[in-house]
Amino acid sequence: MPPKKDTSVSSKPDYVGSYGEHRLLTDKDLAGFYSFAQHLIAQDEHNDFLYVGLGRSPVVLMEFMRQFFPGIETVELPLSVSMENDKKAEVELSLNMAGYIAKYLPLSETRGKTLILIDYVDTGDSLVIAYELIQKYLRQNGQEAEADRVLMAPIGVLHREWNASLKEELIGYGKTKKVITQDYDYKSRVAYHMIKVLHLQIDKEKFSAFPRVRFTDIHPERAPQPNLLVQQRLRDVVKLALDSIEGDRSAKVLKLTAEKWMTRKTHSPREPKMRWFSPTTPRELMRSQYSDRLGDKSATYYNIHSGKVSFMATKLAKSVWQHRGIAVLLLLMICALVFSYFSRSSSSIEEL
Repeated sequence: MPPKKDTSVSSKPDYVGSYGEHRLLTDKDLAGFYSFAQHLIAQDEHNDFLYVGLGRSPVVLMEFMRQFFPGIETVELPLSVSMENDKKAEVELSLNMAGYIAKYLPLSETRGKTLILIDYVDTGDSLVIAYELIQKYLRQNGQEAEADRVLMAPIGVLHREWNASLKEELIGYGKTKKVITQDYDYKSRVAYHMIKVLHLQIDKEKFSAFPRVRFTDIHPERAPQPNLLVQQRLRDVVKLALDSIEGDRSAKVLKLTAEKWMTRKTHSPREPKMRWFSPTTPRELMRSQYSDRLGDKSATYYNIHSGKVSFMATKLAKSVWQHRGIAVLLLLMICALVFSYFSRSSSSIEEL
């Protein structure tokens, strides 16, 4: 259920977009994050997992994990690949690549750890490349045991019938138990929602503190630093969402694991509605329309305005109503001036 109007969230904004975002997170988003994160954490038998968010796709999930599971260790590694321009054979562990990885994954932090590489997968190329590079990096620096324990946690269905573009390599790694999300249930409502948001890149640009980094541009001296304003925006949005669920942590868990979230996704996805001003590609059109829907839903969820224009218009209307005596007087003065103007104009015409 949406939070009540008098919710005690201290950072509650006046309208969607006041943080610089285009939508806010709701309990449905958090239920998906919790379901996925709990699936990973439950497998940490030796309490040695180090969760590594790859690129910009999993940034919101990673921030949720930091806030809701404060005892875990997380790292952000801005490393992604586009196979349209990069060739897998050319991506090797060069000195530049090793130095770049060391900036974000120093050996002092990886020693004795089991690295869990988290990323949204479409084809799976980016995740597989990062997995192989990090293994080489660890072995090259004498951490053989850590290299053998590196695991992948792809956010996406590892079945060809669901994703025809999925590469065989990732499916193969799943068969060798190097993928720990192999048996995660992606058919639930919240998992479907989470994947759709990631696929359409709804949150990537607004909440990613790091820019997109191409493999060909990687150099340790040019390792990007996070945008602190964007980092704070993401923290505020996730905290706002968590605070919107009433009760202590146990009460929040009960609400995030409610049966309604785990029901199977059965209906067909909505087709985007074409308009004369629509973006050129179907994916851009679907992203635009789904982003608008999520923005409106988050406004309803928090009982706030859907945007700055709506907020300012309502604020102006309230101000006019509060000072309606002055407003009526001003209106009468304007009417008198207009009447006087037209009267003079009419007299001038008659004289001519």
